[in-house]
Amino acid sequence: MKKIISIYLIQIFFLLPISASEKLTSFSIGGVNYDVTHAWKKAKIIVPGSIFSKSLDTLDIKTPTPTILLMHGCSGIYEEDWAGFFKSKGFVVVMPDSFAIPNRKSNCDPKTKKTFGNIPTQILRNLEAEYAMTQLQTMDWVDKKNIFIMGHSEGGIAAWQTNDKKFNGIIVSSYHCYGGSTDSSIPILAINFENDPWIGWYGHCKNNWGQRKNATQIILKGEGHNTFGYDEAMVGVNEFIKKYSK
Repeated sequence: MKKIISIYLIQIFFLLPISASEKLTSFSIGGVNYDVTHAWKKAKIIVPGSIFSKSLDTLDIKTPTPTILLMHGCSGIYEEDWAGFFKSKGFVVVMPDSFAIPNRKSNCDPKTKKTFGNIPTQILRNLEAEYAMTQLQTMDWVDKKNIFIMGHSEGGIAAWQTNDKKFNGIIVSSYHCYGGSTDSSIPILAINFENDPWIGWYGHCKNNWGQRKNATQIILKGEGHNTFGYDEAMVGVNEFIKKYSK
């Protein structure tokens, strides 16, 4: 049976992540229930050697394969470029669909590049990733010794906040790492632009993660938000997954 908690509070940006030991799959805020199992069930999966994306129902992988959990931004799954990159490196890419969760609305306006704060994303995205990792541990096709997580933009919440040591490494793309924290023993690579209109005064990860060890920051020149296609980012990510793969 799902464990459901009701939290009657106003979400603030400094909200700390819920411990993975709680094993929550759903929660309620303001009378609205969010069940993260739906994001997992509707995950888009990219598989080496396959032209088309797969679902959990159509997946057919014979041997344990290194896996990337890729958490999308506030507009939905638009990280296919990064997914293709990881696929070319021999990784299965699993992209849970946050918008498959009933009652899940967008928390941003791509035109104004502003967030609304009307969705409990700090809790929601973290639980999506924690639940997905729990499920990955049960899959025969997953190489349990080689699982990474990457989060872009709003998806960076999940990557930054995870404290699951089963991840080989964390990649944060265009998120600021401000508020909360993640286990300092997990290697982390952060990619930010010099100027990112979505982030503003929150700044770069390296200015917000304190005295973390195994932490690397890449700062791309100029203004932007989509980190894919920049040589420094591509090389950095490739070196990171090579270094921390087993």
